[in-house]
Amino acid sequence: MTLSFKWITPTNLTRLLVISYFIAVSLKLIDGNSTLQMLNPVLPPPVAERLMQGLVLTLAALILTGLARRTAALVLSLVVFFASYAALYNGGDISAFWRDLALVGALLMTANFRSPEDRDVDWSRSTDDVQNAAAASKDYQAPVDPLDDSAFRDDFDMARSG
Repeated sequence: MTLSFKWITPTNLTRLLVISYFIAVSLKLIDGNSTLQMLNPVLPPPVAERLMQGLVLTLAALILTGLARRTAALVLSLVVFFASYAALYNGGDISAFWRDLALVGALLMTANFRSPEDRDVDWSRSTDDVQNAAAASKDYQAPVDPLDDSAFRDDFDMARSG
């Protein structure tokens, strides 16, 4: 008997690695980026820090569990970017800003922004099964040949003759 772990993919492992960083930062297990100090100018520091810890931990948990993954990843990436930009604007280090930009890129990669056309191919079904199923549906339309330019040739012929 073989064990099959279909959830172990490069995307899921990357997501786990990136989100584990944000969970550790929000729980203050490691020193991280300046995200937790983002609300210090607006609120008293203890309140601002606790609020940002809760926000980062909640967003990381949402991304990890898959609930509202895209929205949570976008919000967390915006929080990281603006906190890092504010720290850079206040005389911070450009290398820390660059590191945070890499974190934003990793968050956007884990958000899984794939369009329906970019879905993974279902290799368990043969191409004959897919074609037969598509032909059997009443809404089936034959694919358009991208190299067929006969409709435009008539227009060019009319333009040349006129």
